[in-house]
Parts: sequence; structure tokens; C-alpha cells
Amino acid sequence: MLAKYRLVVMTDATDGLEDEYNDWYTRQHLGDVIAVPGFKSAQRFKLRSLTLGKFTNKYMAIYNIDADDPEKLVEDLIALQGTDRMPMSPALNLDTANVAVFEECSDEISAPDR
Repeated sequence: MLAKYRLVVMTDATDGLEDEYNDWYTRQHLGDVIAVPGFKSAQRFKLRSLTLGKFTNKYMAIYNIDADDPEKLVEDLIALQGTDRMPMSPALNLDTANVAVFEECSDEISAPDR
């Protein structure tokens, strides 16, 4: 069984291009990423509130990965950027992006039915 990982990508829109950014990311980019073998699913989130600490990015995407070598998978993904398989948008502000691979370290726990 392959290990399970999450690729967490924190991003922002380029100033003045937020609508274009959201349209491109949701309609184009998520699908381009999960078309790469090893990426299983994706979901985006928008920062609602900050309750503790420092947080600079407004948007987050979480990609579920099944791969023996997630860092290699991410390297392969980055190599696709700007190609026909993964067109990029100037609405994405790459200067503020943060990308990290997380490894599962526990089973998922669910609340009991209430």
C-alpha cells in the first residue's frame, strides 16, 4: 500500500486579478493537477478568519497524493508548469506562494453520530 500524503499549496491572487485567479484555479488548475498520476483529489479553501499566529496567504489548496516518493511527484508537477498540460495564469502571485508536503501520522478520527 502506498503512503498517503497531502500537498498543501498556499497562494494569493495578483493584485487586481482575484476574479481571474479564482476562475483559473478552480476551473483549470485543479483539474490539470489531478490529471497527473499520483494526485487523487483536490479542494480549495479561502481564509475566513485568523484566530492565532501569523498567516499571510488568503487561499489554500489541498491535494491528496498516493505515491512512494511525493517529493519526486511534486518535482514532476513543477516541471509541467507553463506547458500545454499545465498552463499557468498571471493572476497567480507566485511571489507569495508556499508549498509543502505533509505525511499522514495518524488515522483519521471521526466524531460519533449525534
